[in-house]
Amino acid sequence: MAKAKKKKPSPRKKRKKINLVIDNRIRVVLGLIFLFLALFAGISLVSYFFTWQADQSLLDTFTDPSIEVENWAGKVGANLSNLLIYKWFGASSIIFVLLIGLIGLSLLGAKPLPLGRTIKYSIILVIWLSISLAFTFGKSIFYLGGGHGKYISEWLIAFLGSIGTAILLIISGLVIMVFLFRITTVHLKLFGKKPEEDNPVDDLENAGPFEVSELNPDEDGNEIAIDDQLSVSVDENDQIEVDFNPDIPWEPVEEGKRSELESGSDATSPEMTVENATEKKEDTGGKNAPAILEDYDPTLDLENFKFPGLDLLFDHSKGNTKVGEEELIGNKNKIVETLSNYKITIEKIKATIGPTITLYEIIPTPGIRISKIKNLEDDIALSLSALGIRIIAPIPGRGTIGIEVPNRKPEIVSMFSILNSKKFKESTAELPIALGKTISNETYLLDLAKMPHLLVAGATGQGKSVGLNAIIASLLYKKHPSQIKFIMVDPKKVELTLYGRMLKHYLAQMPDSEDPIITDTNQVIYML
Repeated sequence: MAKAKKKKPSPRKKRKKINLVIDNRIRVVLGLIFLFLALFAGISLVSYFFTWQADQSLLDTFTDPSIEVENWAGKVGANLSNLLIYKWFGASSIIFVLLIGLIGLSLLGAKPLPLGRTIKYSIILVIWLSISLAFTFGKSIFYLGGGHGKYISEWLIAFLGSIGTAILLIISGLVIMVFLFRITTVHLKLFGKKPEEDNPVDDLENAGPFEVSELNPDEDGNEIAIDDQLSVSVDENDQIEVDFNPDIPWEPVEEGKRSELESGSDATSPEMTVENATEKKEDTGGKNAPAILEDYDPTLDLENFKFPGLDLLFDHSKGNTKVGEEELIGNKNKIVETLSNYKITIEKIKATIGPTITLYEIIPTPGIRISKIKNLEDDIALSLSALGIRIIAPIPGRGTIGIEVPNRKPEIVSMFSILNSKKFKESTAELPIALGKTISNETYLLDLAKMPHLLVAGATGQGKSVGLNAIIASLLYKKHPSQIKFIMVDPKKVELTLYGRMLKHYLAQMPDSEDPIITDTNQVIYML
């Protein structure tokens, strides 16, 4: 017996697995490197405040191992801290250390940061703090603002004066806080909001312990008898305890008797009435009848919103060339001739002109097998000199055989003609999308709400991007911004970047995201 050969593992799968492991290792290694840099830089900067005077004259002796510096991070730390604090941004350089540490933690698997936004505001804060520290402390503590802060501060004082520079720094600091924490007028109104008055919950929380005298105690002052079944007692810590006497049965309330608890009678249980849910009638004329809420129209939130007009689209129907009679007759004669060569005769032929394809419907004479016609697909394509044809045998519901032949000069199916069609304008679908035209030149319309998932796939140049743009354009021309929101994910930044302009109306954006179009697939998890 021949031995069964063992199947070798696919080299593609093995390579993919190795690359995945290497990518994760590189991520961990980079995270550890960033944490080391943050820790080392932090130690050197903190040490600079205590050792800068002793190390100031030893910075040029970097290569001499016999000379030691006082900085806790050695000569590298002394030179690094002197560069960041003395020459550049002063004490605000510590923000760089925190930024590097956060990037390292993010690489090691911590909650991902909006990297672009974090770096942008870190740089702005470093520059603002450098100038503010140099302006506040001046030459008394020079290194707090650094060389950069000293130069800018002196330049501002020369042009605006000390008071003008102080006002400018305060205003700019408030502007930075507004953009950093996204403060709006809604947040400012909350500071001036008065607390609600006569809140029973606040009254109970602020009320002191109950006194026995207020509850009409008995002679001993410890127990208050409310009725035969219940009694209330107050312990040494002023805590109220309610006791129930099970020996005395509860007397049921007579049917139809109203509860008299509020009037001070001896009734112990409220009245309960039972109604049949199927016989319950709505009370529309009484004073206590519930108000009937009308259907809320979400489009009222943006009353002045205007849908995009069709004038934004190009109408290509004017320049399209129609299929001529010469082409139709020529194709018909070639089809009939090719079929007659194989002794296949037809009774009738009909042509339906479409934008890119013309459908020729034939009715063969009785006794002709359909399979015989289907086998002649390549022969008919050869006689017509066409790139390819398709035979539909039979056409469902018609009792004919269809031969689809590409037009020599196909028409351009424009979005203008689709969105301007009566079928699209009068559509009652929840999410109507128009994808093109059928072979009978009718608008092809679908309801996206009835599709739990929609996969657009195909080879390069087959129209995937055109299909996506058609779907988005159909929804933009049909739905109000309050009725639909898009979450767009485009890792390659190729297909959906141009839709970033719709951020204020149609796009749903993450709070910490910088770009309206999501490019990191890991962030999609936080949108669900």
